[in-house]
Amino acid sequence: MDIISSQTFFVKQLIPFFREWGFEYIDAYSQFRKTDKMGFKNVILSISQYETEIWIEVTLGIRKDEVEHISQPFLSNLSDFHNQTTTISISLGKLNQNPYFRYKAENEEDLELCADQLIDFMTEEGMFFLEEKNSLQELDLIFNKTATLPILYIHNQFHRPFKGIILAKITNNPKYESLVQTYLSSLITQKANETIQSNFKRLVAFLVHYSIN
Repeated sequence: MDIISSQTFFVKQLIPFFREWGFEYIDAYSQFRKTDKMGFKNVILSISQYETEIWIEVTLGIRKDEVEHISQPFLSNLSDFHNQTTTISISLGKLNQNPYFRYKAENEEDLELCADQLIDFMTEEGMFFLEEKNSLQELDLIFNKTATLPILYIHNQFHRPFKGIILAKITNNPKYESLVQTYLSSLITQKANETIQSNFKRLVAFLVHYSIN
C-alpha cells in the first residue's frame, strides 16, 4: 500500500460518520472540519509509511478566529497559514496518556478496522471533547487556571502566554493584570528569546486598546 491510496481509502471509510456530525473533509489539509460562527473544530489525519506499515496519527483541534487573528501577527507562524491555525490541539494518544500511539495498518482490512476504532473513539470521547472545550470560557480555564504550569493542548509552549492573555482579555478574566505578570515571568524562566518577550509586551500594549467583539 502506498500513502496516497491508503489515505484515500481510510478517509472514504470515515466520511459518512463525520458527515452525520456536520464535518466535511478538506483534502488540502488532511482533516475533517466543522465550521461555526466563531471558528472551527477539526480532526487531522497525519499518515506516514514505515516499511510495510501505514501509521496514522489523529489530532483534535479547536480554533477561535478572534484569538488567532489577534495572536498570529505576534507569533512566528507563516502568514499564509494564519487562517488555518488552531487555538488548542492534542493528539488522540496524548489525550489518552499514550503520546506515541498511532493506528497501524498493513492492508485495507486493517484500515477498515482502524477506521472503526477511530469512529468508536470519536463517538465515545472525541466529539464530547470537541464540544466541551469549544467555548471561550472553557479555553480561558485551560490556559489561565494554572498559568505557571504547561498545558497539553498546545504544541509550542512559547505560544501559550500569547493565546492565554488574549483569552483572558476576551473573557474579562478578573485576574488579567496578574496573568500579564505571570506570563512575562514564565517567558523569562523558559528562556524565551528577546524577540518573543518583546512581541508579548507589544501584544499586551495592543490589548489595552482592544475592544471585545
